[in-house]
Amino acid sequence: MSYITHSSLIDAGEAVLSLQQVHQLGVALAAIHRRFSPAYGPAAGNHGWYAMDVEFKFDDVADPSAPPSLYIKQARPYPGRGE
Repeated sequence: MSYITHSSLIDAGEAVLSLQQVHQLGVALAAIHRRFSPAYGPAAGNHGWYAMDVEFKFDDVADPSAPPSLYIKQARPYPGRGE
């Protein structure tokens, strides 16, 4: 896995999300892409890509002994510059 940057709030070499959480998030983002694709892509010139503003969290409030659950808090198209 490649990282562009790391959090300054955890020890060097550590990751904020586990590999399982990264996978869960990827699956959720793919589903969001499929849901919005009929309305926003593939548009001419963007090769099927468009930006999304997605807010998410992993939370273990329901059962602290279980792995944290993924919650998508918000997903909306990110406005482009119209180029």
